Amino acid sequence: MIEFNQNKRICLIGDGWGAISAFKSLKKLQNPLFVMTNDEDIKIEQSNKITNLKNLKDEILIFAGYKPIVPSEIIDNNLCINIHYSLLPAYRGLHSTVWAILNDEPKLGLTVHEMDKYIDNGAIIYQYEVKNDFVSSSREYMAL
Repeated sequence: MIEFNQNKRICLIGDGWGAISAFKSLKKLQNPLFVMTNDEDIKIEQSNKITNLKNLKDEILIFAGYKPIVPSEIIDNNLCINIHYSLLPAYRGLHSTVWAILNDEPKLGLTVHEMDKYIDNGAIIYQYEVKNDFVSSSREYMAL
């Protein structure tokens, strides 16, 4: 179980609806919340903006909708948590929900996990699972 140190900043890094959803949830729990995003729908004060991952050390970084590969020195120097839209270890990488739907998987979901040097890998913190209704789109599932 991860223990959150009250002295560490919580930083959300990402773009798109996944980051927006994470932002809305985290904003209710954590103030101030520090953010690195290009998404215009995420409104934060200038003082809470992060512009460079390399400047972060000993922080809690939550990645949602972040596509670049995170350098290992960032992972080594911070607690890095990723929100990934599949039931890991299945369907690592991009478009994971789409692939699960195309492959007629009976269950879909998302995984919150600690990050390590491998893509979409690391200790699983939490998984949210739904039954595939074989009708809904990936966008509809990811909005649950």
